[in-house]
Amino acid sequence: MRNKKIFLLVLFIFLMIATSSFLFWVIESRYIEIPEPVVMWDNGKVEIPLATVRIEYNSKFKQKYNFCGGEQTLIDEIINPTIVLPNEEISIIFRKKPLHCTVYERQKNGNYEIISDTSFEGKSDYVKNIIFKVPNKPGLHIYSLLVSYPVGEATYYFSIEVKDKIE
Repeated sequence: MRNKKIFLLVLFIFLMIATSSFLFWVIESRYIEIPEPVVMWDNGKVEIPLATVRIEYNSKFKQKYNFCGGEQTLIDEIINPTIVLPNEEISIIFRKKPLHCTVYERQKNGNYEIISDTSFEGKSDYVKNIIFKVPNKPGLHIYSLLVSYPVGEATYYFSIEVKDKIE
C-alpha cells in the first residue's frame, strides 16, 4: 500500500512538471516576440524598409538563432535603397521599450562605425525613438541596428541613398 502511494505521488509530480513545462512552452513560443522597430524619415512621412537578419531569443523553448529575412532580403534592401535628402533626420521608433539599441553605419572599407548607442535600462521616462542625421554627401549608406530586449536581441539592416533632390 505504501509503494502505491509513493508511485501515485511521483506520477502526480511528474504530470505537474510536464504540464507546466508544456504550458510555459506554448505561452513562450506564441506570445513572446521581439517587435520590429519602424524606421522613418521626412518627419514620419516615409517608412524605410528593414531587412530582419537575425533574431536570437533567450529561451529554452524558442529558436535560439534564426535568419528571418536571410541574405536575399538583405541584398534586395541594399540594392533598392530609400532616397533621402542630405542632412535629413532618421527616426527609429520602438513599439516596445528595448534594453539597448546600437546603430551602425557600414563604411566603404567594410568596417562599421557607431552612429548611436542608446541604453534604455533604468529609464522610467522611456523615449520611444532614436533620431540621427544622415550624411550630407550623396551616395549609398547602409545601416544596421542591434536591438536588445529582455527576451533576446535582433539585428536589422536598412539602406538609404542620399541625393540632392528627389525625382
